[in-house]
Amino acid sequence: MNFGDVPVTIPGATLRLGAKDFTLAPTPLGCMDVAEIVMKGVKESGWAEYNKALQTVIYAGLKRNHPDITPEFVADNIDFANYQDVLNAFMVANKFIKSEVQSSGEASASQ
Repeated sequence: MNFGDVPVTIPGATLRLGAKDFTLAPTPLGCMDVAEIVMKGVKESGWAEYNKALQTVIYAGLKRNHPDITPEFVADNIDFANYQDVLNAFMVANKFIKSEVQSSGEASASQ
């Protein structure tokens, strides 16, 4: 599948999954109940619930700019090596934390 060729319309944070960069848009309000689990953290939510919630909000944010992306692609491309970058992208895209702006004007969460 080729997810990376859709023009970006909603600003957000750059997130690298697999070998491609995607723009993670802010989490839609329809996912705020799930985003709350992410905001509570692993200690309060438990690993399984937290992991599923993070995958859900990342998928929802990516789908806004990359409509062909699938939940399976997201789940298969979040791993221990990039978990912190994924969480940072979520925090930057939703303006919970600030990130430096790249010359292209897109915020990068992998700093």
